[in-house]
Amino acid sequence: MTRVITTGTRTGPAAEIKSEPRDLSARKSATVNRTGGGNAYPPRAMRAPEAATYLAMSRASFLRLVEDRVMPQPIKIRGMTMWDRLELDDAFGELKHGDGEPSPNTVHKRLRELQDERRQKGGSI
Repeated sequence: MTRVITTGTRTGPAAEIKSEPRDLSARKSATVNRTGGGNAYPPRAMRAPEAATYLAMSRASFLRLVEDRVMPQPIKIRGMTMWDRLELDDAFGELKHGDGEPSPNTVHKRLRELQDERRQKGGSI
């Protein structure tokens, strides 16, 4: 398929500026989600490169934030290091507020902290 780009109300050969094959792959790639997959939504668990892309930052910046405990710690599943998308959303929500007060999106994080405290004390969950 060929696409013809014209300008104004002029007609005839002078109106035709450029004729080029229409490349549908460029449009298709622009509609793929930010994590690089073909899903209509981001996955629940992501590896470091996907998590960084999801948050629109470099992998190095993301890992520095994880090291500084600004972003959540990863989950290890059978040797795979993954981040939970909901925890990433909560952490980003806290960054967005930036006033030191908990944001309304910290329920999951607080529940995980309480579970970790109980595990350290040897209690049941």
